[in-house]
Amino acid sequence: MAHSIWGLVVKHWLQDHYNKGCKSSKETKAQVRGILFVTTPNFGAPIAFRYIVEGIQIINFPILGDFISRGINKYGVTFDSLYELLPFSHSYSENLTKKNMCFRDASGEPMDPNIVYQPFWRDQPEVVDVFDAAVLFELGVEERFASLQNDFSQEIGNPLHYLQNKLNNARKVICKLSSFQIPPDLEGKTFYLAGRIADKENISEKKTLLWVMITSKTKSDDADYKYRSNKKNYYFYFTNGPGDRTVPVNIARYFDTPNIASRVTNAGHMEILSSNAFFEVAALIASADRLNKDNRYGAFATFLASSGSPSQSLLKDFAGVKEHINLVD
Repeated sequence: MAHSIWGLVVKHWLQDHYNKGCKSSKETKAQVRGILFVTTPNFGAPIAFRYIVEGIQIINFPILGDFISRGINKYGVTFDSLYELLPFSHSYSENLTKKNMCFRDASGEPMDPNIVYQPFWRDQPEVVDVFDAAVLFELGVEERFASLQNDFSQEIGNPLHYLQNKLNNARKVICKLSSFQIPPDLEGKTFYLAGRIADKENISEKKTLLWVMITSKTKSDDADYKYRSNKKNYYFYFTNGPGDRTVPVNIARYFDTPNIASRVTNAGHMEILSSNAFFEVAALIASADRLNKDNRYGAFATFLASSGSPSQSLLKDFAGVKEHINLVD
């Protein structure tokens, strides 16, 4: 069971080590019963870009939030994993051309970019090369690295080169993951569980960042965030949609790809780990030899009919967490 970015770790392991087996075993490959990806950013998360340029507020309370978030906002830009969460739609093996794009949709066409720049002199927006350190520096990231120079002057050296090296490595990681495929013997044994914040009527609320537009127009008072570089003002517009506040629901459920079992439940990015859906799907994978590929919900419905409510039986074993399993599916 892999939650969030750990799902990407599992995918790397499947790509590099699954068929090699374990040193302590005579088996030719590792023995895996099934895989449950829980709110995994399968194609990146646009919120990673917002964090890079703006920082993040862990708690929605100005003074306390600033205090708690100070460390992660100062040192987080040194984390390799942060850049490996940038949207797949911006990953190119060489430069910003469709020919060299790492990730494409099922039809073979490049994915629509999540982050664009709208110059005031053009009608059509341009794709932002988020893997270009100079571009990120221009958008304000240089100031975040400047605050680290006193603490890590030897490790960082030239901040621009330091960041570009991290971005180059991240792009390689993302491009490699863009070709990921479930091993044939694990098809039908893999499940994607996505979270979606909804109201009491189960109507999706737009809580998760999907798209970013940046403009340098002379006046944009309604912008969500603005930054002034040495050259110009930049205004950021953030568009939200369905998701768990961190990962968009379509990314977590693999764009609802045919023949891939997935489910959406009303829960946030962390709360999903104590939801009914999490325990039910985990029980399904542990009990079923193979998920029904033709009907993504058929195996789940059969499991419910044959064993009663799995959440109730699970609660007998997990009595200690019973009070936490109260989210509406």
